[in-house]
Amino acid sequence: MLFYDLMKGLYFVHVPLATMALLLSCCNSSKQATVDFADGRYEGMVDRSGRKHGMGTYAWKDESKYEGQFEKDARHGRGRFTWKSGEVYEGAYLNGKRTGRGSYKWTDGSGYVGAFLNGKRHGEGTFVSANGVRYQGNWSNDLQDGEGILTRSDGTKLVGRWQAGKPPALPEPLPEPSTVPVLPAPPDPKLIPPTPPVVVEPLPPPAPPPPPPFPEIPTPSPTIDPVPPPPPPSVAEVFAPLPKPPPTPLVPVPAPEPKPLPTAPATGENEVVWRGTTSQAENYFENQVIGGIDIVHIKKTGQPFTGKFVILRDSGSLKGMASLVNGKLHGEEVVYDNAGNVIERNNWQNGRLPEE
Repeated sequence: MLFYDLMKGLYFVHVPLATMALLLSCCNSSKQATVDFADGRYEGMVDRSGRKHGMGTYAWKDESKYEGQFEKDARHGRGRFTWKSGEVYEGAYLNGKRTGRGSYKWTDGSGYVGAFLNGKRHGEGTFVSANGVRYQGNWSNDLQDGEGILTRSDGTKLVGRWQAGKPPALPEPLPEPSTVPVLPAPPDPKLIPPTPPVVVEPLPPPAPPPPPPFPEIPTPSPTIDPVPPPPPPSVAEVFAPLPKPPPTPLVPVPAPEPKPLPTAPATGENEVVWRGTTSQAENYFENQVIGGIDIVHIKKTGQPFTGKFVILRDSGSLKGMASLVNGKLHGEEVVYDNAGNVIERNNWQNGRLPEE
């Protein structure tokens, strides 16, 4: 029924998709289920493939628990995670990791509220320790990094730029002031004997300057004929065009080779088996509705396909299989979940289900 429902819905909205893409594409509907795992139990919504999808609760055997949203088996959306130790995270998840806005509380009373990225504090956030010390500012890779304010329990603050968890550099310490030197007291002027006057003798008159020497007659230097300057360039040389640089050879860029389509090897049991993912099936086959029945053709040849489809997930695990004769579903159709369990089984007869 999975193949028939998907084919009929896409036919009415006129979406030309390959038959195998319709056979194994996931259904948006979900249902409530309880699933036991080796390390715990899940209770909540699951999709048609048996994956956790929607609101649910996963309880580990060590008493840790997650309550919130899932998407394709991963924590995705809003949720609350409680560890056995008592630590609690509540906020956004993306692909199974704490990413977005959230809060984290430790058992000693300290807490953080702000941005997370891949499970670590990253972006704007505020952390308050158990002893009342508060840091508000930027974080990177779980460490204070960037502009931030640290407020101590006594109210004093440290403001500056943090680098990889290290606080900003402290200011230059104030140097100690110099002491005043102690000088001896000046003597009493009454006890100092008077200084005798100094007799200054007059200087002798200066001697007359010597007569100036006779001027020397310079010897004339030999005459040197000047070198004539080079002739100026001609008008043709001034306005001659500059030589053009040689052209750069163009390096041809090889065209990318087209990706080959998957082949359909024989199994040795007189039956053709096609194996591949859903996207490869869309590239290899096309679907036509003839007389109300879906007919699968090979795009390259236009011939109806006779054989067996084996559809794999991108990880290589088995997703489903079905048999076709002259392009029509004929025989058993089986759909598997991620764990390899059969979740749906149908028996087609010449392109129709017997109940039709």
